[in-house]
Amino acid sequence: MKVLIVDDQPHNVLLLETLLEKKYETISTYNGLDALEIIEKNKIDLVLLDILMPHIDGFEVLKRIKENTRIHDTKVIMVTCKTDMADIKHALQIGASDYIKKPIDTTELFSKLETQQKLISKQKQVEEYQVYANIHETMILAKHLQYSLLPDKDTFAQIFPQSFVIFLPRDIVSGDIYFTSQINGKTFFALIDSASHGVPAAMLSIMTYMILNDIVNKQRVTSPEKVARYVHSELKLHLYKSKDIYNQTGSIDAVFCEYDEQSQKLNYASAKRPIILIRNNKKDLEINNIQQVPATVGDDNSLYNLNGSRNEISIDHEIEDFELQYLTISPGDTIYLYTDGYTDQIGGYKNKRFTKKQFYDNLLSIQKKNMSAQKMELYNLYADWSLNFEQTDDILILGIRF
Repeated sequence: MKVLIVDDQPHNVLLLETLLEKKYETISTYNGLDALEIIEKNKIDLVLLDILMPHIDGFEVLKRIKENTRIHDTKVIMVTCKTDMADIKHALQIGASDYIKKPIDTTELFSKLETQQKLISKQKQVEEYQVYANIHETMILAKHLQYSLLPDKDTFAQIFPQSFVIFLPRDIVSGDIYFTSQINGKTFFALIDSASHGVPAAMLSIMTYMILNDIVNKQRVTSPEKVARYVHSELKLHLYKSKDIYNQTGSIDAVFCEYDEQSQKLNYASAKRPIILIRNNKKDLEINNIQQVPATVGDDNSLYNLNGSRNEISIDHEIEDFELQYLTISPGDTIYLYTDGYTDQIGGYKNKRFTKKQFYDNLLSIQKKNMSAQKMELYNLYADWSLNFEQTDDILILGIRF
């Protein structure tokens, strides 16, 4: 894919050229007029376009691209520090394919570039099939709808200053989602892993998100075991309304958490998804007042695998009595919530799954790094492992250091 970088700041251009040089062919310029000329003379697949530039700004460049019948199919991602919703909405209405906020989050950049590359590739393969193109366009709109439900990275960082989110859908929309809310002086957060992937899983995840919004934000219930039971009962109720067809996609794995910063108490209930907690070796861990044995031990830290119910939340199961687990967080503790897409990815020189042991070992090895650096380490590890293989499932990892 040939990418044109347009930014009036040389250091921003250099940063993007450095990030993209191994995966994409790049051309760069520092103003919009030159960009239009380059697009006219070269076959540019995608433009990374700044908004605030001299002569003509990014909005005007985008407008001229979309009005020119020879180049209007060129994909454009706005890269900007203008984060007002009105500016974002304006860019999308003119014809931008997506947008990225500055300072640039590398995983977000690559994820959005890969999404556009997939779309470009499919469009090139089946240009004669307009219906297919229309389906993809609606998928992009569905992706924006789903992203609008999720907490953005700034909101998540406000709630958890030392944290990261890795969110990599397999098929544009995702069956993996996360949820967070601050209610009654407590922080509730959850991770959802819907069965399968693609559109059916995304529909189920959105339904689950709306159920969580109802019980947490409207009913103001944050006790994890109560939330888990409510989600189970509501999914079972709504997905069994029609007797005309058997629904095969009515199951999720999940973990629900409630954190009280004042008491430093973490309550959780899980349905088949664990929590990983990493703590200094000098400190023991008790769950429900029972001392725990670490799953693996490093030089300075111990890794604990916190499990809950072994049953998923499923329309085929009776409503489970999800057990409430509790522990006291110690300053410096780091927890990770993750879906199985990361550890199930096929790759490496032996074409095997990435194992939980590899995941645990790598988590222990990066504990001296801040959470932003950890995010890059985990993303790069995944990228290197899966280099010659397609992504097999949706991927979601939440990392939080207390």
